[in-house]
Amino acid sequence: MIIYQKWSRSSESWSEREIVSNESIIESRSPKIQIDSEDNLHVCWQDYSDYNSSGGDLDLFYKIRNATTESWSLTDVLTYNSDKAILRVVLYRYQ
Repeated sequence: MIIYQKWSRSSESWSEREIVSNESIIESRSPKIQIDSEDNLHVCWQDYSDYNSSGGDLDLFYKIRNATTESWSLTDVLTYNSDKAILRVVLYRYQ
């Protein structure tokens, strides 16, 4: 499971926890987060779950949180049928 929480400097407190992904039934790991120029959050992580026919191998999953609607997209599987572990996940900031 991947969970997101935001720190507010002005109120010096944490936001409510948001579940980013609960599709995993085995292991989610190595989450990476990036904020784009419109304050949308992009989250990628590695997962062994057979979500959306991705198979039980280690694949790369992705979601975006829309800053305007404050809602999460559906989970996208970026890799299928990987034959070995995915190396480090890197996200780039879109300008």
